[in-house]
Amino acid sequence: MSLFESAIFLQITDILQVIADRFTNAAHAALAALAALAALARRFSQAYEKQT
Repeated sequence: MSLFESAIFLQITDILQVIADRFTNAAHAALAALAALAALARRFSQAYEKQT
């Protein structure tokens, strides 16, 4: 592999790493939102059970 090919390969892997990091951040944000919704649903469920 020539030096030029190595440089291109490193650039591609850097770009893929950035894309993977962004997907990971998005997945963490989605999981945090789901956890918040689950906690909210649990509170509503507990409040409903107290009323009945």
